Amino acid sequence: NSSGNTVEAILGDDLDPSGYGNSWIMWAYNTQGGTYQQMQLSSVMESGVGYWINQITGSPVTIDIPGSASDPFVQYCHGEECFDTNFTAACPSERGCFEIPLATAANDIQWQMLGNIFRYNVNLANARVVTDSGYCGGTDGCTLDEAATEGVLHNQFWSWDGSQYAVLNSSSNVNPWQGFWAATLESADGLNPKLLLPAEPGI
Repeated sequence: NSSGNTVEAILGDDLDPSGYGNSWIMWAYNTQGGTYQQMQLSSVMESGVGYWINQITGSPVTIDIPGSASDPFVQYCHGEECFDTNFTAACPSERGCFEIPLATAANDIQWQMLGNIFRYNVNLANARVVTDSGYCGGTDGCTLDEAATEGVLHNQFWSWDGSQYAVLNSSSNVNPWQGFWAATLESADGLNPKLLLPAEPGI
């Protein structure tokens, strides 16, 4: 239900909607255009996408996410029985993975802002990259380090901690709802790459 995932519906209980554009504002990154776009209160927030929020209310603000917006659908499997036809063997969790499509550029790096949609940390050692063909198109997909070696996805992400960028690598955890920059590499174009985040706390 997209009406429950608008900027106002998700953030309006923590930041006064009447102050939007004055005491707080939100931006999304347009991957293809390489520019930032201001969100509107009616704009729908997407799972797996990272956003910038600036606030000058004069007080710290804690953002909480409504339950209806914080439980993204992933496929659930028990043994060989799965409840979604898109289940992939590359996912290391029996509870499934959340799949984030990755944008690419012809013969160039393509930056994008992504985010952890789960309520728990995700260990990037268990993240997987899958493609339609090539090395990462196999049954197991690729680890982040393998995807970097194959020229598909950089094996480091960058996350703003409020004062500087922190580097996230294949041994890092991504916190709940943490946003980060990721870069697909030159060889990714035409492969339809996706990042799989496992739906398994502490896996």
